[in-house]
Amino acid sequence: MKSSVLQVIFILSIFLLFVLSFASCNADDTDPVGSQDWLTGDTREKLETITNHLRGFDMAMVETGYRYNELYWAGEDENWDYAR
Repeated sequence: MKSSVLQVIFILSIFLLFVLSFASCNADDTDPVGSQDWLTGDTREKLETITNHLRGFDMAMVETGYRYNELYWAGEDENWDYAR
């Protein structure tokens, strides 16, 4: 029980760091490289585009975390068929 709680806390911490890294980005509209050419419109439209673009990534992170968790426990139990 304690181990699973720690794993959930670890996964949530990683997710929180991921979210905070995006929140701390300070992108301005004067990007000389032009890396934001795909992001057009006013601020509201840009946020909607980013939201649509990143939606679903949260589920990919959860699924990846689940798989790594299963892989870890398969290794701990030496269940190599399951780990494979």
